[in-house]
Amino acid sequence: MKEKLNQEEINKIEMLHNKATEEAFGHVTEHLAEFRKTGKRPSEEKVRKALTEGNKKAINYLDKILKIDPKNLKALSFKGFVLQQAGKFGEARYYYDQALEVNPNDYLTLSQKANLLMHQGRYEVAIDYCDKAHKVNPEDPTPLFTKLVCLENLLKGLSTNPEALSKESLEVLSKELNIRRKEYVKTREEFDKVLAKDKGVQEARKQLEELRKEKLRKQGYIVIEKKPTMFGKIKNIFKKENKTK
Repeated sequence: MKEKLNQEEINKIEMLHNKATEEAFGHVTEHLAEFRKTGKRPSEEKVRKALTEGNKKAINYLDKILKIDPKNLKALSFKGFVLQQAGKFGEARYYYDQALEVNPNDYLTLSQKANLLMHQGRYEVAIDYCDKAHKVNPEDPTPLFTKLVCLENLLKGLSTNPEALSKESLEVLSKELNIRRKEYVKTREEFDKVLAKDKGVQEARKQLEELRKEKLRKQGYIVIEKKPTMFGKIKNIFKKENKTK
């Protein structure tokens, strides 16, 4: 990072970052709006094409930022994310590592690198990064979810072909399985607690429920709202509407 950026450079970097964000995520907003309007998912080919084009444009803007400020944390981390979305895991990891050299405790980079390592099948290392990210930001469920997926895969791997192992190896395996199962249960409980507090998740659930209701209404169902039960929950019953001529 430069010792000091002038105001013109700061403004340009902010503008370029906004454009990169728009290109990287713009297609998501467009496809979501289309889904809400038509109730149909866009084709896989259409999504892939929009993602590829958006990624190329986003990287172009991020490279312009890094030309001005080679140690720009947001640009380095974001470029890693975009490259990961493009399936270029090796390049993505390079930029995540560069970002973590600037700030070893950057939450987003730690979380994104954990996700990358998970996709590469490096579950043990991924879990370490999940723990680091969760320690920095315990309110975000993302690293906990990544950790759960890693633990599930580790448990599957440990459970494969036990009959081919010796008695001593089976004892070691049994201990490892118990440790991982306890870790999984603990992580799951923590994940559910964090998820329950996440406003974005709750809002997304509400929107999905509204979409589901609207779809059922179009199919001829009516929604009967019931009063809260003794447990404080409201159950919606969907009943086929009787149409009289």
